[in-house]
Amino acid sequence: AIKNGYEALLPIIQASNADGNMTKLSKATILQKTINQINKLSKEKKQKQSQLENLKKEAMALKIMNVNYEQILNNSQQSDPKSHGLITEEMKFQIYKDFMNSLFSTFDKHTSIKNFSDASVQII
Repeated sequence: AIKNGYEALLPIIQASNADGNMTKLSKATILQKTINQINKLSKEKKQKQSQLENLKKEAMALKIMNVNYEQILNNSQQSDPKSHGLITEEMKFQIYKDFMNSLFSTFDKHTSIKNFSDASVQII
């Protein structure tokens, strides 16, 4: 059973081995290479999870921005129905102001910043 386990590990570590050396490996070497492969895959998994989490946050921010934009647009069209799509400079500024206020309040809710280094890590 143990011999079968070592034999099952061989193709995995040889596939990950860049030099393609097919010499007979000791059991200790097989185990060490397996541990290295597991550590490498674990690190890659953590990186992928971090990327996924960042993408989820970005998607949520974009959804919030979209909802806020739609609300602002609806409010501005209801307040001046005769404009029929004409946007004045004042309306543009109000939309921008409302958008930035909502964006900041959302950012403020989802981040806890104790110092400048924390802020730069969370923003980037």
